[in-house]
Amino acid sequence: MGSATPSSSSSTPTQSTTSTAAPEVQVPAAATKRTAAGAEAFAKYYWTQVGQSLVAVDSSRIRSLSTDSCADCRGLFEVVQTMRTKGERAERSSFDIKLVTWVSGNAAAQVVEVAGKERPVRVLNGNGDVLRTSKSGVFTWSTSVVWQENRWLVDSFKGL
Repeated sequence: MGSATPSSSSSTPTQSTTSTAAPEVQVPAAATKRTAAGAEAFAKYYWTQVGQSLVAVDSSRIRSLSTDSCADCRGLFEVVQTMRTKGERAERSSFDIKLVTWVSGNAAAQVVEVAGKERPVRVLNGNGDVLRTSKSGVFTWSTSVVWQENRWLVDSFKGL
């Protein structure tokens, strides 16, 4: 995390609050608006990144898109870390997001439902051997996002 105290010898800008984002994470422009539509676009982007994190076996993307207090998010980070420790990875993202709907909120916090289908995905080991295949199904996540540090962050979620 960036320091709140600027260094006297540093020549870098003091935007330390946003420096924790992984360099490869580029939030779509629509997801940067402090509106209901921006919250919807951000929630969709977040869940897309969750799927990609299971493929890359790297939680830095979703960490940079979550509040520090998001206990639900920490559970996702642990799933990714466990897969990484075991040398596993998802062959591809299983999430096929079909519908994103704003539910409620204000300029500081929004609740968005993200729904779709979960496709079966093979989980591979380091040699590319299939360890298991996930089941298909449907999902709806009620996702709470908050506006902090001039951007949306996921603060909690629950399956419906």
